[in-house]
Order: sequence, then structure tokens, then C-alpha cells
Amino acid sequence: MSKTSKNILTAVGALLVASAGVSFFTTPTRAAPPASPSRFRIFSNCYGLLTGKALPLDSRYLQRLKNEAISGQALCQEILTGLHLDAAGRIATSDWAANQGLARAVLARMQLVHQSWFNRMSFINSEKEFASSAVMDVQAPANYLTWTLFSDREAGQIFSVVRPPAAIRETAVPQDFMLEKDINLGTLYPRNSRKWLFQLHEVERMKTAPGALPDPDPGYDAAKDREWHPQYVAMGELLGFSDQPATRAPAAVYEIPRDGFGGGVIGTQAYFSANTGVEHDVLTDGALKMHRRWSENILKDFLCRDLPVLTEADVAANVNKAAKSPFQQQAECMKCHQTMDNLAAGARDLYISWTGFDKTHPFFARIVRQTQTKEAGPAALLRADADARYAFSPPDGQFNYRDVDGRRVSFDFKNLNELGGYLAGSKDFHYCMTKRYVKYFTGYDFDVRTKAQDSPEAGEFLRLADGFYAHRNQKRLLVEILDSPLFTRGKAL
Repeated sequence: MSKTSKNILTAVGALLVASAGVSFFTTPTRAAPPASPSRFRIFSNCYGLLTGKALPLDSRYLQRLKNEAISGQALCQEILTGLHLDAAGRIATSDWAANQGLARAVLARMQLVHQSWFNRMSFINSEKEFASSAVMDVQAPANYLTWTLFSDREAGQIFSVVRPPAAIRETAVPQDFMLEKDINLGTLYPRNSRKWLFQLHEVERMKTAPGALPDPDPGYDAAKDREWHPQYVAMGELLGFSDQPATRAPAAVYEIPRDGFGGGVIGTQAYFSANTGVEHDVLTDGALKMHRRWSENILKDFLCRDLPVLTEADVAANVNKAAKSPFQQQAECMKCHQTMDNLAAGARDLYISWTGFDKTHPFFARIVRQTQTKEAGPAALLRADADARYAFSPPDGQFNYRDVDGRRVSFDFKNLNELGGYLAGSKDFHYCMTKRYVKYFTGYDFDVRTKAQDSPEAGEFLRLADGFYAHRNQKRLLVEILDSPLFTRGKAL
């Protein structure tokens, strides 16, 4: 090869190295690490996740990134930590004039994120129940999580607050219409264009002789109808949360109770009615009729677990070959039922009823009620056969599962408040919430039972989860996630 040819090859090689960063004359032993995302890219990604909107090109935050020695994640953390609920429960920030729109956008976005965590987001189970959404807030479970986030409360308080935080909303156009859905058409009516009638079935009198089951259809008695003026769910842009009931006219015949039945969010009207799975005015019997969907979704929604959460060895002693319920005769079935049924036993005294428009327009609003008579019943939580006394016996329950560390747990509780207290302090709940936030902000989806040795990313997830379990503050967890390599160098970028 001539000297001229060698010079040409050398020049071409140098050009390729300069332009591509890789030499054709050498084979690298390992790939070069990817370049770190710019602070502009990090902030733009974070801004979009927090607000659900694209970063405006004239944003003052872009100018700050350009002029100040501040990282993208630090600027995003500054936005987040500056938001709080004021004394009136409304979202606020120190520089309200400049950040009013941003504050409301972050509030709305995080509410949407929290709402997406729940397995069942509708308590309308039939075409006759459209009135339910006018008197019961389907976003009530999410209200808890957004409220604790921006009020800097411990996350576990969602299981102990007696009065659910009600959404404060604002709209320029009155939202006073409701969809009534018939078989052949859907029609919008003003909510007060016709009478709402109220009637509760007397289930306490449906109980007959010992061992007999209550009549699931007690019938309708027009003479018992009363005109009803319900308190409607607030509509419009979300502004914050209040724990005070709205001002009501004294003439109201009946108000759906705002206070829950214990356990914070799991005992609220909205969460329970969305998850019961048992039909209207049907009482639990300890066998076939139980609030199993409610039990199953407590695990899904708050512990990020799917049934079964026990092994066959765990339930071998609970198999009952003499039981009339076939699922109690098989260990494979009891892997789920030992968890579901014993947990549902703690809500045995709750049931779904309804009220609504007059009988010529049968569109109903579902409500949760509680049996008042309490009788001593058999000691066993699971019944070998249906028992008419079950719904009227003390609501003892037991939570059976294996926790995130694989330990066998059997937690006995006398009421939903005791169950809520256990969930609030559990490692499982805090790991689940960490999993959900990490997935949203970084794209990584970890099993709550992951182990540190699985990968460096798994180790980082566990560091965040353990930190949250220690300090229990959602906002601090989000700040830590934004500072984590799972976000700053993760797959979302």
C-alpha cells in the first residue's frame, strides 16, 4: 500500500471516530455508558408527570434552569414541596399569584394518579343505579390519598380518619343534570325536576325463625315513601378537600352518612358499595353470601397483592370435609377463601340498600347500611352452612396472608378500626404505595416481594420503600423518587 493510501485511510478513520465516537480500527471491550440526560430533559419529564401538561416554551422555569445552578430534579422537587393545603383545605403555595394554575394542575394530576390505583372505580352495577353518582363521590378513595399527600400527614391516616375528606370543586356552569338510562334511550334531566323519594327496607324485621334465611326481596310499600332532598356530589375543577359537611336545609328527611363504618377508606360508603359484590338488601350468611370482592380488593388496592396469598400447607388445617360449602372442602380453594372469607367476616353487618326516584321512574341511588341488632353467634368465623344469625352477630374478623417478607400473618380484629390500624402500620401498605409511585414516575414496575439481590434497580426500590416505611410521608417519598437514579437515569428518560 502506498503512503498516500495510508494517509487517506488514517484521515477517514479519524473522521469516523470524531463523528461517531467509535473506531472502526478497534473493537471496544464494553459499551460506553449512555450520556446522562440533561437537566432540561429531566425537568420537562418531571413537569409533565406532575401536571399532565407539556412544559410551555416561555416557562419561567426554563429561564431558571438556564440562569441558575439548579438541577432539573431539584427544581421539580421545589414545585412539589411548595404545595400544601391551607386552613380551608384548598391547595396553596407561597407564590400563589404566579403558581395558581400550576398548583391546581398538580392537584388534579395526582388525584387522577391515585384514582387509577383502585381496582373498581364504579359503584353503578346496573342500569337502574345512575342516581348513585349524583349522591356518592366515586373518587372518594382517591380523595384520601391526595389529601394525605398535600396535608403532609402520615399515609396510614387513610385508614383511621372518621370523616372522609370531601372534594372542594368549582365550576362556572352549574352541574345539575343527571343521566337517566332506560333500555331504549338515555335522557338528561335536571336533578330536581321531579321528586326524589326515600324508603329504607326494614331488614331487621326480615329475620324469622332460627336457621331461616331472610327474604332477599322485602317488597315495596308506597305508604312509606318520603320526599328526599339529597346532598349532591360537588362537580367541577378540584380545589382541595374539606372534612366539614356542606350547609344543608333543615328540612332534609335523610342524609347519606358522611362518616364511614370504621377503618377509614375501606369502610366508606363509596369504597364498600363499589366492592361488595352482594346484591341489594341481601344479608351475609357466613357461607355463600359474603363481601368477598371487598376483601380481595383490599389486598389489590392497598397491598398490591393478588390471591392466593397463602399456600396449601398454610390452610391444610382449615379444610372442612363436612362443610356444605364446597370450597371449604378443598385446600386449593381455601388458599383464597381462608383470606377472603375471614377478612369479610369483619364486614358481616354491612349491606347495600337503595333509595331514589319514584317507582314510575325506577332509578336508584345505592347506599350502605349496617345491622343494628347484635347477637352472640357461633365462635367460628367460617360457617359450615348458611346461618341467618350471621349478619346480626359481632363483626369479628381475621386477616390471613403472608407478608412482603414471607412471614405468615393471622391478625384478629373486632371491628374495621382495628383492621385499619393494622393496615396503617404494615410494611406491606408502604411497599405497595412505593411501588405505585415508582411505576408512575420512573416506569419501573417492581413486585412488592422483590429482593435486593435481584438487580441494582431492585435494591434502589427497596431503599425507597424502606425509607417510606420509616418516615411515612408521601411528599417526602416523591422527593426521594425524583432524586433517585431510577428517575434521573431510568427508563422513562
